[in-house]
Amino acid sequence: MSLLLHMGLKLSNARKPNAHNAWLHHLANTVNDGVPKGQKKKLTEILADHAGEYEMLTQEEKDELVTELAKDRDTPFSGAELTSRGRLKVLYSVLGKIEKWYEFLKIYVGIDAMSLVVRNQATFHCEPIWFYTNKALPHFLATHIRKGFDQTRVGALVEGFVLANSDLRTLATSSKAKAKELKTQIQDKIQEGLVAITKNADARMSYKNYEGDIVVQYGVELKGWTHPTWRCPAKLSTSLPPLRTLLDALISGECGFVRLSKTDHAARKAEYDRKVRAGEISSRKKRCDAGKSRGKRSKPSAQDDSSEEEEGNPSDDDEDNARPRKRRRANPKSAETISDSD
Repeated sequence: MSLLLHMGLKLSNARKPNAHNAWLHHLANTVNDGVPKGQKKKLTEILADHAGEYEMLTQEEKDELVTELAKDRDTPFSGAELTSRGRLKVLYSVLGKIEKWYEFLKIYVGIDAMSLVVRNQATFHCEPIWFYTNKALPHFLATHIRKGFDQTRVGALVEGFVLANSDLRTLATSSKAKAKELKTQIQDKIQEGLVAITKNADARMSYKNYEGDIVVQYGVELKGWTHPTWRCPAKLSTSLPPLRTLLDALISGECGFVRLSKTDHAARKAEYDRKVRAGEISSRKKRCDAGKSRGKRSKPSAQDDSSEEEEGNPSDDDEDNARPRKRRRANPKSAETISDSD
C-alpha cells in the first residue's frame, strides 16, 4: 500500500535547489577554496561571518546561483572523474529508482515491463543487467521463441553492437553484404530527409525523373551528392569507399535536401517545361482513363455461364485442349454414431 499510495509522490517530488542553499553552496566553495582539508570552515561559521548578505542579493543573482548549483549537482553523473566503482554505485542507485518506478506503474497503471542495460564504453566493466516486473517473462520467452531465448547471449550481442558505436555496417561480413547494408542506409537517410523537408509522409524519392518529381513538384533540391554516379543507391556499384563517403555526408548533414527560393523554383520549373516541350525530357504518359472513377470488377454470374453453354457445345479438339475444371472438395460426412475405437 505504501508503494501504491506514496511511491509516485516520493519520486516525482524530488527536492530542487533553492536560492538560499545555492548561495550557501557558492559561499562555502569561495571561502574554502584552496584551504587544506582539516582547516576548512563549517557552514555555521560561514553563516555567522556573512550574516545579512543573502538579503542583499537581487533576484537575478539568486537565479544565477540556483543555475550554478543545479549544474554542480549534475556534474558527478557525467562520469568524467568517476572511478569504475563510483560508476557502478551511481548505476545501481539510478537503476534502483527506475525499478521502483516500474513497480509503481505496474500497480498504479497496470503494465509489465522488461529492460536491458549494457555499457557503451570499453573502459567501463559491467555485465548486462536485465530487469522484469513479471518474473515469469524469461521462462515464457525461453519456451515460446523458436530457437530459444538466452538472455546471456542476447545481452552480449546487444553490448557488442553498442560498443561498436551502434553501426549497422559492422553486422555485415562479406563485401557484398556490406555494400547492400550501406545502400539501404543511404536510401533510408534520403527518404527521411525528403519527408522531413516536405512534411509529407507520402513523399517518395525519385531518381529517374528527379527534376520533375522532386525539384519541380516539391521545390527542394538534394545538395552534396558525393558519389560519382547519380542513380538510385540500390543500383550503384558495390565499391565500398564511395558508398561510405556518401553515407557519412548524409549523416553529417553535408549532403541533404535544401528548399529552393521562389525565384529559383520558378526558373527550374520553366527550364523543365522547356525541355519537355523540346523533347529533351520525355514526360510520363497519362493513362487513357486518368481522372475517371473505376469501380470494382463484377464477378461473372451463373446466368452468364449458362448463356455461354447455350451458345454451342465445344468441339472435340476444344475439349481436348480445354483446361479441366477443378472440382470443389466436399467436407467429409460425420458418422451418426461414434465407437470407442474412434
